[in-house]
Amino acid sequence: MPMIQTEFGLSKTELGMISSLFFLAYTTLQIPAGILGDKIGRKKIMVQGFFLFAIFIASISISSSFILFIILWMLTGASQGAYYGPQYALSSEAIPKKWITLGSAIIGSGMSFGIALGYNLSSTMVQTYNTSWKMPFLAIAIPIFIIAMMMLIFIKEKAPATDEAASKAAAAPAEKFSFWDLFKNRNLVLAYITIFCSIYGFS
Repeated sequence: MPMIQTEFGLSKTELGMISSLFFLAYTTLQIPAGILGDKIGRKKIMVQGFFLFAIFIASISISSSFILFIILWMLTGASQGAYYGPQYALSSEAIPKKWITLGSAIIGSGMSFGIALGYNLSSTMVQTYNTSWKMPFLAIAIPIFIIAMMMLIFIKEKAPATDEAASKAAAAPAEKFSFWDLFKNRNLVLAYITIFCSIYGFS
């Protein structure tokens, strides 16, 4: 952050925009990505999101101005937003029910490990090997691209339901759902509070 501030001559407010705008793009894209995943394929959205993630984060290494840096940084955040919605849908199909809680916890913890490794990589490259602050963005794009390729090859998505199964599901009476039903379950409310505190502390 101090190096970025020095290079672009940023105020404290502009420096704070870096994290804020990233997470704004990241959270804004999660719901549309989930909806698109349900419509055109979860694997397709998630894998394309990861390829875009690799491209945008690598492109930050050639940003010549703060405006370009912010645009690429927000696009990086947006491409990351394509991950969680489709991923949880795919993992709930692939993981056996008895392991779904453990599997989801391991997947959810990936971000924390990734951030720790990212901080370690960037500080080592910049402080120990005296590289530019831009180089860690280029370096981290390589494993992201490899993971995207692995997702493309190894992730299997269940085939959509047949016309007969779909027509039966459509014929079944739909349960009425209200947004407020999400706040009537005690366990859900406790989960909301826990997640809020976790994300607020993290941010």
